[in-house]
Amino acid sequence: MIRYIYLIEVYTGSINQDMSPYNSFSPIARVHGSFIQGIISAVGTFRSMVEEILLSHNIAEIQPDGWYLLQDCLDILKSIAQKTGDKTMFMIGNAAVKAAVTPASPGSIEEAILQQDQYYKMNHKGDGGGFTINSINSTSASMLVRTPYPIGLIMGAAHANLSRFAANLKITLDTANPKQPPEDDIYPFLITWEK
Repeated sequence: MIRYIYLIEVYTGSINQDMSPYNSFSPIARVHGSFIQGIISAVGTFRSMVEEILLSHNIAEIQPDGWYLLQDCLDILKSIAQKTGDKTMFMIGNAAVKAAVTPASPGSIEEAILQQDQYYKMNHKGDGGGFTINSINSTSASMLVRTPYPIGLIMGAAHANLSRFAANLKITLDTANPKQPPEDDIYPFLITWEK
């Protein structure tokens, strides 16, 4: 639990620009039902609110193997953030990724980082964005993430994917990266850990 608190503080302290998430890159992009089920499982006491939001998008029930419009998912997330606050997105990303479709289990944090784009694209169809790994070594990696999701959700998802492989995992926006401030929904991340 301490790790969550720390990462959320890093997340809220690191973002100082208006990042305008929640807009799909394509009107036909889709997201896997298991990912949306993870979002629903993460909200706990707000579940009835989320079910109302789903109904407002004409979604009565999420099929785990179904595909849903990404923009509907983003609208649902935006409504949740407006009602519960942006910090909720980290916890939602952490839970959603645990329910999502995954590639073969990696054997190390380096392998897990290299699989981020594959993992993301297994849960999205069409232009849903993706990950580009810029560099990786034994205690850090940098990557660019092109995403319509809020940054907190991406950080929570990355944390869920990577934390089992390394101690003291930290994920922050990479302010030293020349792509700062973010352009065209591309965000530079720095991941550090201890062996």
